[in-house]
Amino acid sequence: MSAVDVDYAVEGEGPPLYLVHGIGSRKVGWSGLIPHLKDNFTCVTCDLRGHGESPIPSVPYSLDDLVNDLETLRAKLGHEKIHVMGHSLGGMIAPAYVREHPDRCLSVGLLSTAAGRTEDDRAKLRAVIIAMHEKKIEKALETLVERWYTDEFIVARPDAIKNQIQQVLDTPADVFLDVFRIYEETKMAPWLHEIKKSLSRVNRRI
Repeated sequence: MSAVDVDYAVEGEGPPLYLVHGIGSRKVGWSGLIPHLKDNFTCVTCDLRGHGESPIPSVPYSLDDLVNDLETLRAKLGHEKIHVMGHSLGGMIAPAYVREHPDRCLSVGLLSTAAGRTEDDRAKLRAVIIAMHEKKIEKALETLVERWYTDEFIVARPDAIKNQIQQVLDTPADVFLDVFRIYEETKMAPWLHEIKKSLSRVNRRI
């Protein structure tokens, strides 16, 4: 599948830092963090394909598609080398991007993602996906919220929970289920060590 010209925003000044959101989220999800970063980094956020204001090509998507979208955005903005940080599914896109384009990356940050799941955790994740297919996404959101947030946060920030749920519901169901499949199927543990080696080689040349 060809790359998608995703919707994006740029704020701040300094070395470019690309922030990649997770399943059913939006670029606006980084708005609380950007004020702490924008004095030191040019913060680039985008809506993944199928999310927010970005185009919605037909599924299925692949991890490679999401990586290609990120590279297309980097080329469009003309940033020679970038820092990249991802959350959840974004935390899989980011290292996969480094793996594919090591000469374009200065560093990578991973937030709340999964590299090597236990069989028990993988079975629980598959059960959630099956439930979403059988009972619809809205009815499975309670289980997802419990996976995404601590009990303390759920009590303290009902506004944030409500906002995230609405973003999920506003994401086309076939897109949400498809990117959830990518999150479940991606196994980074066998190749994640390659990222450290790639970045070490790049930084030695700078």
